[in-house]
Amino acid sequence: FDSTLKDYIYSACAHNIMKGSKKSFMPQENLTRGQTLAIMMRIVDGRQNESGQPRWIKYVDRATELGYLAFANTKGFENAITRWEVIDWAYTIYTKKISSQQ
Repeated sequence: FDSTLKDYIYSACAHNIMKGSKKSFMPQENLTRGQTLAIMMRIVDGRQNESGQPRWIKYVDRATELGYLAFANTKGFENAITRWEVIDWAYTIYTKKISSQQ
């Protein structure tokens, strides 16, 4: 990975925003849609109880509850995410979070 990102990676892991596997960041691994949503929700809404499998399922429920997702169907959340989806979700979460604070 780009060594200039080292401090940001450490910070994201230290704040429990991102998790790797076996305490390893694993920068070359792809993310699933569920893992990506968990990261975004940890940033804007804090950590949820991650007991149960998969770990990200409670973040899907919470995102649906807050209106960040239009559906609660978890099908497809084990699939890889596209860059377009990341941007779409980030925009949706950001605009809904900002509008709920006004």
